[in-house]
Amino acid sequence: MRTVILFYSFTGNNRLLAETLAGRTGCPAVEVVEARPRTVLRILLDLAFRRFPRIKPVTLPDHDRLIVIAPLWNRWIAHPMRSALRGLGQGIGAYAFVSLSGGDRPGQVDFVDKQLLKLTGRAAESHWALYVEKLVPDEIRGTPKVSEYRATAQDLATYPELDEIVTWARGSKSAAA
Repeated sequence: MRTVILFYSFTGNNRLLAETLAGRTGCPAVEVVEARPRTVLRILLDLAFRRFPRIKPVTLPDHDRLIVIAPLWNRWIAHPMRSALRGLGQGIGAYAFVSLSGGDRPGQVDFVDKQLLKLTGRAAESHWALYVEKLVPDEIRGTPKVSEYRATAQDLATYPELDEIVTWARGSKSAAA
């Protein structure tokens, strides 16, 4: 069973997550890279107009499984990853989705699952939603300051879900949140 990690990160949090999982599993990690540098203004425009930004071609090594890692922006999968997933379509094969994002919103996981199905033509086998709000002090939770938080390796170690993701990457089925 060969698993590959495909990731996009704007702030570095999801990059750290991808690198951590790659280190724990031995899976290669492939980054989604935009054709132009990303700005907060471009994020807002992409959200407002549901744009698919140009990205550099994504070439995945042969794989049986794919772990897709990306942040969520206002419940939407980060637009550069949306571009990558749309380009891969059903050729994506079996995959799981992981996000490290600000916080949970009602219906967010279902909303993301519907996006994944629409972009790839197939449902994710597993979906793990990890929230930065779990890591920050109480006075910051629910405020825009959550998005400024930069996770550390020690922070990631507090998520028990990482063990489930590693198990899935190694070819075992796992119950996911």
